[in-house]
Amino acid sequence: MGDLILCSRKAAPEPCYIRAASLNVYSIEELSYYIENNLYLLGKSFMDEELCRWMEEAFGLTETAEKMRRIRKAGGPLAEFAACILSESGYCTDVQALRERLWDIEHKSEAECAKLRADRYLENGDYACGILEYRRLLNRGEEDPLLAGNLWHNLGTAYVRLFRFREAFLCYRTAYEHNKNRESLRECLMACFLAGDMVLAEETARLSGVPPEELKEMEAVLSEAGKKNSGDIPAFSGGDSGKEVPGNGGDGAERAEKQVLYQLLENRKEQYRKNCEL
Repeated sequence: MGDLILCSRKAAPEPCYIRAASLNVYSIEELSYYIENNLYLLGKSFMDEELCRWMEEAFGLTETAEKMRRIRKAGGPLAEFAACILSESGYCTDVQALRERLWDIEHKSEAECAKLRADRYLENGDYACGILEYRRLLNRGEEDPLLAGNLWHNLGTAYVRLFRFREAFLCYRTAYEHNKNRESLRECLMACFLAGDMVLAEETARLSGVPPEELKEMEAVLSEAGKKNSGDIPAFSGGDSGKEVPGNGGDGAERAEKQVLYQLLENRKEQYRKNCEL
């Protein structure tokens, strides 16, 4: 999961599979970590018999499992069901605070919870999942223009982070049509620059009443940001290391520079593939 978690019990011989996250967990501490860090992804489906059975058979927690079953069968709150697990693990320092947060989430509308989930995906870099959630929300036909605009804006941000700038432009433009927020308009124009379409940027700016000088200023800001980001590529004075670049010629310094660029490209391609995974 990325963090070191100290477990007080032995790991279970068989994992508990969390369908919503396509994730296997082998300890109550891991399960508690998942709950604490994914509150907005939890739903009624989390309260299943398989989880109760796993708590009972893997760790001998019959009493806790029975309590979870009673809550589940009575249609009780998710907050109390999750609190049984959190209290047993000893991983969370403030179970009551998490219970209250879950209770608050349960009393939000489905649309509000769906937006929180989508925003969480976006924050965590799960852009493809975020796009699906935002699309589902927008397909319902949100009547509040401000909320609809914000959903379109966040959808555009997800597309930008996947380098899909033309889709991002359309989302930001739609966002501005709904919320009239200058930030959405600014991001709309920035997406045009990133897509390399100055004609579209100028036409959009003209129709939206953005002065030419302001457009030039945006372009300059983006250009400066690009120059700063180019500093991510380290300079090497010579020598080759790592995977050989196909057809790599030239002297040592040139080969080393090409090697770095090649590895940087491979790393970013791999990260892009991960971000696109559903």
